[in-house]
Amino acid sequence: MNAENLKETVVRAAELLDVFKRQSEEAGRANRDNAARLQHVVEEAPQQIRKAADEALGRVSGEVAQAVRGGIGSSLGELQRAAGDSRQQVEAAGQGFAQLARHAATLEKRLLMVATAVGLILLLALAVGAGGLWYMQREASRNQVEIELLRAYNRADVVLCHDGRLCARLEPDAAGGDGEYRLVAPRR
Repeated sequence: MNAENLKETVVRAAELLDVFKRQSEEAGRANRDNAARLQHVVEEAPQQIRKAADEALGRVSGEVAQAVRGGIGSSLGELQRAAGDSRQQVEAAGQGFAQLARHAATLEKRLLMVATAVGLILLLALAVGAGGLWYMQREASRNQVEIELLRAYNRADVVLCHDGRLCARLEPDAAGGDGEYRLVAPRR
């Protein structure tokens, strides 16, 4: 995987985490709103049912009315318990979404740190490569003169003769060029 693919993957992962985080926050808000509405309905329902029952029972005899009220009261208690359980489940789901959002944020931070570290490593590798290239160019230009001198030696008829000194055969047209090897004068 090259650096561009890694960068693209990290960017896509960050985008997905951002979308997930927003959706989790929206779901959490919606759950809290629904829990509040449910709580309101739960609080209002018993009063409305009692009111409707009182109006209806106002027309019924006392004993019958008392028996019906008892039945409605137990039903209302069950409704309140069920509503309370539902509210707790909605709150638990909201807490789960909040925990997922926190986990996504932590993961996003870790991905950002990894991407930054990879970027720094690539930058360091680029700097080392550029330094090596600069050094090699400097060495090549420094050795260019020596290379030209060695090429000239290779083209010339030069041999080692007395005591490790060079001897060269001169052109027959040159002064003193009789085809024999002559001692080359040392540099001064």
